[in-house]
Amino acid sequence: MRAEWVEDTDLVYIGKTDRTLAKRIGEFERFGNGEPVAHWGGRLVWQLPDPAMLTIGWLELAPGQASSAEAAMLGEFFDRYGKLPFANLRR
Repeated sequence: MRAEWVEDTDLVYIGKTDRTLAKRIGEFERFGNGEPVAHWGGRLVWQLPDPAMLTIGWLELAPGQASSAEAAMLGEFFDRYGKLPFANLRR
């Protein structure tokens, strides 16, 4: 877990959804509570000592733009820090 940590940033995960934000966050939370949901993205977040203290931010986009926006944000993060955000295991 320590090898994945990124110093000098508070951002720990970048994700996307083509569904409602409420559904995405609900699945994320249910996964953290141990329920068998198909939500693997960001699973390392639940290894943090107090994930309830994290803040969720979002960017509303036009339909069909989520994947390219996520890729761009991950690319910018990687360019700045030399690795992906803590809980992003792949681009």
